Formats: sequence, C-alpha cells, structure tokens
Amino acid sequence: MMSLQQNHICPLKDARRFDDEFGRGYDHALLADRGPVPADCWVHDAWIVTAAGKLHPGLNTAPVPVRPEDLFVEAGRRFSCRFPHFEGTAHMDAQLSRGLILNVPHFFANPEFRTWLEADRPKFTWHRGGHIDEWSDVVVLVDPGLNGEGSDSDMPAECWETIVALCREHLVAGRAGEPHVMVRLTNLTD
Repeated sequence: MMSLQQNHICPLKDARRFDDEFGRGYDHALLADRGPVPADCWVHDAWIVTAAGKLHPGLNTAPVPVRPEDLFVEAGRRFSCRFPHFEGTAHMDAQLSRGLILNVPHFFANPEFRTWLEADRPKFTWHRGGHIDEWSDVVVLVDPGLNGEGSDSDMPAECWETIVALCREHLVAGRAGEPHVMVRLTNLTD
C-alpha cells in the first residue's frame, strides 16, 4: 500500500490503486486533506485521509464530473460539494463523525434509566414505550471536547459518567466546531 501524506491531493490521471483497511482496492481515489481540488480531477469515489492515514469514504456515487470550485475538503474532516444536476439540491454538506457503540443492558435494567427513557423529553431512540427489548437502542451525543456535557446529560448520573469515561478511554478530545461524539447504547443480552 502506498504511503499517504496529509495534504496529498491525487488527480485522477495520477491515481493508483489504494487499499482501504479491509483490503478492498479503489482505482479512482481522490485523496485530500484540504481543497480546492485541482482542475483535472473527476470524482468517482472520493476518499478522505485522516491524520492516522486511514481512508474514509466521502462520496460513493456514479462517476460524476465535478468542477474544482465545487468540491472542498477541510482538514480531513469535512467536505462540501455542489451537484447542479441533482434537482432541488444546490449544496450538500457532509461531515465525518466519531462514535462508540456500547452494549449496556445493565443501563436498560436500571429503573432510573428506564424512567429517564420514558420521560416526555425527546430522545434519539428506537424505543416506542412499553416493554424494553433489543430494539430499544438509544443514541446520545457527547461534547467533542469530552468535558462531560452532552445532549442527554440529564440521564442518571452513574450512566452518563460511564458514557463520558468510556469516550475518554477510547477517543481523543476533539476541537471546537467538530461534531458531537455519537454514542449508541444497545440492549443485547447474548
């Protein structure tokens, strides 16, 4: 596999086969840390290289000519692309985000957590009230700085503190302006 550098932009004419972390190859990889993209680039699969050298999918569409002024990649985290041929969509913005999946059936067994889950305040969940089962997943958002703030910090303190501690254990604190960390809480007992 070719060694990838940050700030490397690969025009299609220079594209070589790049393998992702699963060994799948991509012959048309547009690799960039920040834009704009050079004029001789056509987008087939756009991939963003992180500081760790990992490839992450950006756009996975049919081959589309994109004007260089319409595609920007900022700091390896965000890209914006305008596709004039998509009716009604003048601009599309996508961001990579960090996340964890925590299997925490003991949360769902906790009566205080159940009360919080059933409360009227909206939650990002598949749970629809009543019996809690394996489809009762909940997604909470933790501040990217991992300082303990987040969308659902009003849940039982023991649960929230566990979530934040696991984020700190597995992730590096982010910078201001980055998306919140998405933490999916599952209730699988197998």
